[in-house]
Amino acid sequence: MTTHHSVLNKIAIIGCGYVGTAASRYWYQEQGHSVTVTTTRQERVAELEEIATRVVVMKGADSQDLKNLIY
Repeated sequence: MTTHHSVLNKIAIIGCGYVGTAASRYWYQEQGHSVTVTTTRQERVAELEEIATRVVVMKGADSQDLKNLIY
């Protein structure tokens, strides 16, 4: 007999453009995972909050922001 356990995975998507948005929608809304997405534009935050657990506005080259994102 095989027992399946529900595991909540934490996923981070760096740069939530067309593909990242589709991936986040699938993992967050359809699979129930905790998804953090990043964007460089403040005006996208409200839109992305519909498809992610957390939205972070940052520049991809900022190593401290990246470190904070995954820890």
